[in-house]
Amino acid sequence: MKNAIILLLCLLLLPIAALGEGDAAADFRQLLVSSFGYTEEEAADFQIELTIEGNKSTVRGWPKARPEWVYTDEEEIISDSGMKSYRELSPFESGLGIGREGSLRRFLREEREQGWFKNWEQGGREAFWARMEKTDYIQYHFLSKEHLHQITPGQALDFLFQLMMNHPVRWTPALWQWYEEERAARGISETSNAYTALYLEDGVYARTPYALHLFREEIPMEFQAAFSHPQLEDWQFLSGAVYEFGKSGSATGLGAFGKGEERLLVMIRRNNNDPAWRTYPVGMPHHLQGKDILISCAHDASLFIVDLSQGTMKEHLLLSPESVSDTIAYLRIEEYSQSNTETGEGFRIYENQFVTYQPGQEPIYQTLPGWVLGFASDERDAPLPTTFEECLAYDLPLPEGYRAVGGVHLREKTSSHSRDLGEFYTGALVKMTGTLSGDPYPWYQVEIGFLKGYMASNYADLTHRPGGLRPQDCTPLKVAQTTKKTPLRWGTGLLDRKKRDVQPGERMHLLAMLGNYYYVSIPRSGQPGRFMDTEGEYGYIHKNDVKIAGTALQLDWAQ
Repeated sequence: MKNAIILLLCLLLLPIAALGEGDAAADFRQLLVSSFGYTEEEAADFQIELTIEGNKSTVRGWPKARPEWVYTDEEEIISDSGMKSYRELSPFESGLGIGREGSLRRFLREEREQGWFKNWEQGGREAFWARMEKTDYIQYHFLSKEHLHQITPGQALDFLFQLMMNHPVRWTPALWQWYEEERAARGISETSNAYTALYLEDGVYARTPYALHLFREEIPMEFQAAFSHPQLEDWQFLSGAVYEFGKSGSATGLGAFGKGEERLLVMIRRNNNDPAWRTYPVGMPHHLQGKDILISCAHDASLFIVDLSQGTMKEHLLLSPESVSDTIAYLRIEEYSQSNTETGEGFRIYENQFVTYQPGQEPIYQTLPGWVLGFASDERDAPLPTTFEECLAYDLPLPEGYRAVGGVHLREKTSSHSRDLGEFYTGALVKMTGTLSGDPYPWYQVEIGFLKGYMASNYADLTHRPGGLRPQDCTPLKVAQTTKKTPLRWGTGLLDRKKRDVQPGERMHLLAMLGNYYYVSIPRSGQPGRFMDTEGEYGYIHKNDVKIAGTALQLDWAQ
């Protein structure tokens, strides 16, 4: 009896090919056809195996020529009443759902049969557009028919993959392999150089019309003034991208410049109905130094993509403009990914997730303590992390005992009705000296320069790992430079004493505002860094006596 039970268990764990073509295999092949867009002939060429463990049955299948491209169909009984849960997984999943993969595969099959790309100048372009109009997802965003003549077959294929499968930062290694195969099958070897694609307002998800400009090596005439800042005189332009929104005239762009091994990212911005461009240096990331850079845009949002790919190693950053005003601009590094199209290995970092890809295996998701990647202006001497362990160690260093806060009031006593000593900006560093009980929440006793007071724990979590906001969570503190000789004061009142006279051109971090005065930290080095100098000189300076920028580099450019 014991031997019979063991034999039965072994049979249940055998691949379904050893058991004969059963219902599970037939259902799985039907799934490949209906959901993932394969033909019946292609589905018949899949290797399929079934495993059963308890109440869970799992069918896995892959093309015989591509054993690393594994699909999974899982069914599990989750209640005594027989209720089931289902899970379908594709090696090409990029965050937009499996339906898009099927639509893309059918579109590509039709293009291959009709030869649109091969006969691009002999009616293929128009046939491609006509098919695009029938695409399920054209309601989101699509190329303007009026400007379709500007697009090459390679650019059309790029757009099609991004429309259906998300922007390249989110592609899995398997998806990159599929994309490369489709390019090779059509003899496409070109790389995008410069084009303008217009996206029009239409469909269920109506959007403001906007134009997308991509260019490299040479700046188009209409943007040369924006990128002609005197500080760029010795820099060579590498690549750039610009969004122009609707008829309002507003636009945002990003350009990459090189000087030897150095790399510089520059943002440009034009406001509604204001023809003047504003130019901001937004970072010289260590990770970009010495690399070839191709800047493009995500097609569905105002996000910029930095392509650092070389050969079979695909490497991308997703950057988001943040806190942009007339004098301030930052670039948040939202996502980072690498994919090796030769080995099928890769990873992606986004939000608080580290995802590892291995050929033939399901992605491995590991949860990070928070957002990891920081801002392009962060001062680091190391490249971006490429492993989960490196992410855990990637915190920006803070002085011992200090915590970062953001948008929190400092109170004289443990009450929200007590005297307000200022609302401190995101990124201000406080020294935590104790915790006092309160009703209904405790208060933290803190010091910021010569100010001592209390912050409510429900607004300032100073006990979080390792305390307060993680440093890279914080938007960089604004910096300022005095425009004339002005007093640095102990307080904001008429009778408060002067500490000393601050000379024109002295620089500082802005920590908080109280009335008409900024509470500031003047660094010992004279040059503000990523964080305030906790051992610097503190005091109050009148708001009318300083000019403000996002970083010290932006102050340099504002001269």
